[in-house]
Amino acid sequence: MKKLLSICLLVAINSILTAQTAEKYYEIGHKFFLEKKGDSAVYYLKKSMTANQNYAPPYRDAGQMLFNGKNYENAYLFLNVYETLMEESNKEDENYYYWYMKGFLVINKDGDKNKAIEYFYKSLKYKEDYYKTHNELIKLLVFSFPDRAIQHYNRVKELDKNFSLNENEFYLNLANGYLETNNYAKAIEYYEKILETNPDDIKLETKIALIYKDDLKDYENAEIR
Repeated sequence: MKKLLSICLLVAINSILTAQTAEKYYEIGHKFFLEKKGDSAVYYLKKSMTANQNYAPPYRDAGQMLFNGKNYENAYLFLNVYETLMEESNKEDENYYYWYMKGFLVINKDGDKNKAIEYFYKSLKYKEDYYKTHNELIKLLVFSFPDRAIQHYNRVKELDKNFSLNENEFYLNLANGYLETNNYAKAIEYYEKILETNPDDIKLETKIALIYKDDLKDYENAEIR
């Protein structure tokens, strides 16, 4: 019995020491990560993972380093491991940039728009004024939820003074989105906004005329002006 207790005690002590070692290496690696000292950060993050493969934080830092370096394939793998470990411990990351990365990766790798939208809204939950998240949501929502896309578009213009999205391109996507959802009045409104700066666009005038004729049965306005 005493021998069994001794073994259990040794196992417990070893587990504690392993956890402490992983945390110590991570703290050093995280410091180098924040200082943008990549090689040193990688060295200690790897040592942390080796000391305890179930310790989540180094996987997030490694994933973010890879993401920032545009190595999206491996960033996706590391962040998925991190997410799994966090779920097993019933925790949710409260860092806005983590959810931004997840949203960006899931749409570009898996093409899962709904999951990407979910992740981007989680990013905004923790930092509402991160303009890049709003920008990604514009692209995802413009065709299916144009009203929400407009909200994010207006917010980006408030947050980013260098915002340079082509307005006519945005209006065209909005108009097409409204057309897809059978909101013909809104579709016409945004097509006409484009005509304000492109008055000779015959194709667009024809499209508006067809909406009046075929969808609204408004034959009086169906003539091309």
